[in-house]
Amino acid sequence: MLAAITAVLWALLVPQGESTHFAAERLNDGVETIETTVIKKLDTVNLLPSIDKLDAMFASIGYHLDDVRNGKSRVPRLTLAGLPPDIANISLPNQRKEMFLRYMLPLVLEANHRVQRQRNRLLELKLDLENGAIVSLESWKWFLDLADEYQVGAEEISELVRRVDISPPSLALAQAAIESGWGTSRFALEGNSAFGQWTTEQYDGLVPLERPIGHKYKIRSFERPIDAVHSYIRNLNTHRAYSIFRRKRAALRDLDGPLDSLKLVDTLEGYAEEGKTYLQLLKRVILVNNLKTLDHAQLGDDILSFGPDA
Repeated sequence: MLAAITAVLWALLVPQGESTHFAAERLNDGVETIETTVIKKLDTVNLLPSIDKLDAMFASIGYHLDDVRNGKSRVPRLTLAGLPPDIANISLPNQRKEMFLRYMLPLVLEANHRVQRQRNRLLELKLDLENGAIVSLESWKWFLDLADEYQVGAEEISELVRRVDISPPSLALAQAAIESGWGTSRFALEGNSAFGQWTTEQYDGLVPLERPIGHKYKIRSFERPIDAVHSYIRNLNTHRAYSIFRRKRAALRDLDGPLDSLKLVDTLEGYAEEGKTYLQLLKRVILVNNLKTLDHAQLGDDILSFGPDA
């Protein structure tokens, strides 16, 4: 296992101009090449037959990570139907990372946007209750549905506030990069599963090629990539294994500071079998790839649409 982690670390941190292969099966367990993938936005469908096509589309709308990092532009509200099937063919690791980050960042921001809207409304409702204001039946129904979604009792409003919160983009991007091998794993390409979430019979999933005999777990698959991000954030916000993560995040909120991903990393030892080795890798991926500069990225206001390809 240590050899596999070492190989993964090298693959993630190798400098530009060198190429390598991911050794761990969860990062690359046999990618089957397909000819086309699809990008969907509202009722518009674009065929993207290659990574070059996607890169050209990003360029045509002025979507560059350097501009996002520098605050010169916002991130387009763009949801892809799947990863480019030939992303593993990008020979330069830094170019592959850049493409993966541009693919994932809009998804992470969109999922966080949903949670942040829920949080804002919840905090307003909590303040109304504390001030003795009259709460409408519609608001009560919304509150009960929210409590059910985040798996807490309606009387546990403080715990609900702790759960309804975002994941720092740098943390989500780093975990997606590790779990999907920067978008090259079979699970990410065939199942839209960027975060390597385990499941059994409850959900659809892909069986790891080297799953031990007698085990029944699968890697959960999703119809859309955005669904995987929603599921990842919901997992952090509800599973008992991440209660320390939620308490630490709430403590950072109480200090009125930013949600520092590096301060949250150590609470995620239970996310992967490798434990502390995984946490070290997670910190390195955040730092080496300058991911914290994307924590302040903002979604654009306009929903983009594109005509069909010729």
